[in-house]
Amino acid sequence: MGDVVVAFFVVLVLAWAAGAVWFFRGPARATDRCLEQKVLSIPDEHDQALFRQLYAAKRPRGVVVAWVLTAVLSPTVSYVYQREWPKALLALLTFQGFGLWWLVSIFTMPTEVMRHNKRLIDQAFVDLKLARPGLQQVNVFAGDVGVTGQP
Repeated sequence: MGDVVVAFFVVLVLAWAAGAVWFFRGPARATDRCLEQKVLSIPDEHDQALFRQLYAAKRPRGVVVAWVLTAVLSPTVSYVYQREWPKALLALLTFQGFGLWWLVSIFTMPTEVMRHNKRLIDQAFVDLKLARPGLQQVNVFAGDVGVTGQP
């Protein structure tokens, strides 16, 4: 009987660890795929490096940090971390939705961070187009080259 209990707890811990890895890494992988897709759509290596620098300068947020801020402190702090000022103010004024936001935010925070980082990717791409007006963008799906951002 004791071996069954030990085996149960070992399986439980392994399942929890696998779920935690999936929970945190899934949105991060989606953001990485979106970033690489944008990078591949830029034909010039120098422009690719510039795009990566522009994205890094916008300081993308970390899923684990935002989740820990939500779980330990409050959703308001994690919204401030993501610079979501209206949500932070609303959460603060409603006392975290009388506790409901806390519970919901613990499960939705990785997806919210992913959306935030994808917006940063789009903003960095717009900044790159402004920096390089004659930038040629490759359509990754069709393999075509089209001139974008004509002055």
